Amino acid sequence: MYNITNIRSIIRSYLEDNQLPRKKDEHLHAKRQKEILGAAKQCFVAYGFHGTSMRQILDLAGISAGGVYNYFSGKADIVKALVEEERADIGLLIQQLESNPRPLAGIAQLVSDAIAYTAYEDAVLAAEIWAEACRNPEIKQLERVNSDLIKGALNSAISSGIRVEEITDQHKADDLAEWVLALLEGCIGRIAADKQLKPKKVARTAKLSVISFLQRSK
Repeated sequence: MYNITNIRSIIRSYLEDNQLPRKKDEHLHAKRQKEILGAAKQCFVAYGFHGTSMRQILDLAGISAGGVYNYFSGKADIVKALVEEERADIGLLIQQLESNPRPLAGIAQLVSDAIAYTAYEDAVLAAEIWAEACRNPEIKQLERVNSDLIKGALNSAISSGIRVEEITDQHKADDLAEWVLALLEGCIGRIAADKQLKPKKVARTAKLSVISFLQRSK
């Protein structure tokens, strides 16, 4: 006959040996996190970061007030997750840039793609994150990591373009990379400010501007 201590021991041993239930929990945890982030994006775009309450996010995600703290400690923690999520998209852009054998073409395409595929809602969300980075040092640091990643890749590509005499050598590579990044983020800011702007049209103009400014004169 098993006593209660033996039963608990058997259950504990089974759970430790059998990883399937734990994997299911991890899958559910990731799923719920994604749902909360999706709800937060919608709320931040509609009401702004400071105009959004945790209650609004929870209601949209269908999660209880107590349950959310198993995933995020608050709105600032959600923004951190969004910044880290953005890093994955930046990684794809950098991979595409590094795979292009022509530096100037690669840089122009990166700018074009980053702008063309930024929907109005994504642009507004980016603007909200940038604004919060001005107030929250931790978010500012995370956002700086993202900016440094893309600026570093641009710097490397520009340096390569200068060496092969494709890109102008009238300015330092670091200064040119800063200009390209400012152009890119400025265009996204304009899309956020004016819903009537067409991202693909803005992207075409930005691409031509990059080529015109960076291309070395013959």
